[in-house]
Amino acid sequence: MSTQTDRDVEVDPQAGEPRFAHIVPPSPDCDGATLITRARVTGGTVTAYCGWTFTPSNDPRRFQTCETCERMFTMATGGATGGWIDA
Repeated sequence: MSTQTDRDVEVDPQAGEPRFAHIVPPSPDCDGATLITRARVTGGTVTAYCGWTFTPSNDPRRFQTCETCERMFTMATGGATGGWIDA
């Protein structure tokens, strides 16, 4: 099991504007990057550390990271920094 995470972008459903890059935690069978890739291919959804459920569709490097996701990622990894895989 990998402890890597991925991040992707929340899109405001009304305005269609990206807001934050969210961090997706790994599942028991795969890392966050795989979850994001699957969701992109199938049009499915993923759930970020903060609880936001969304369909990945944007480049996360263009947006500020969700503070709640970042805080929860840090707690989950014991204070490690980095660890994301850009989608």
